[in-house]
Amino acid sequence: RGPNNFGGWWITFEEAKERVEGKEPWFQKKNFDGVSVADVHDYMGDVALNKNKPVWLYENGDMYFGQWKENEEGGNPPLEEGFGVLYYECPPNCRGLICIGNWRAGLQEGACESYWLKESKIWKENYQEGGIMKLRKGSINTFPFQYRGSYKNGKLHDKNAIVSLKDGT
Repeated sequence: RGPNNFGGWWITFEEAKERVEGKEPWFQKKNFDGVSVADVHDYMGDVALNKNKPVWLYENGDMYFGQWKENEEGGNPPLEEGFGVLYYECPPNCRGLICIGNWRAGLQEGACESYWLKESKIWKENYQEGGIMKLRKGSINTFPFQYRGSYKNGKLHDKNAIVSLKDGT
């Protein structure tokens, strides 16, 4: 599933909650407009491809709950498409990161928000190894940050995005 064709399997919400630090129900998180994927699921009917186990657990430990689209390239699995939320488990320097927003062809596209679960080690310790946010040029310390803006082909892409650190700056 997804653009990388990661294998995986369907799991329940309870299984998805048990797999994260602090057992936070990441799939119920709301975006800055106050909308969750669960809200969309309620009024759109069957968002997930599997009603009993609506969360896709990738082989690498990432998890996705949201809308899907059949892949037009025959024989390939469906792609994340529409409104959804992704929990990152891998790589380790992203463990606990949540991305909620729009997806196209398995990648974040358009309005999307990224933030850390409050119980994630990276957020609690306020340090992200290999991160891109630094306090000053040449600093070796990198920090987790929250992002609200646009994505293009799965990458941050917005000069007017709102970016904030744990302390609110």
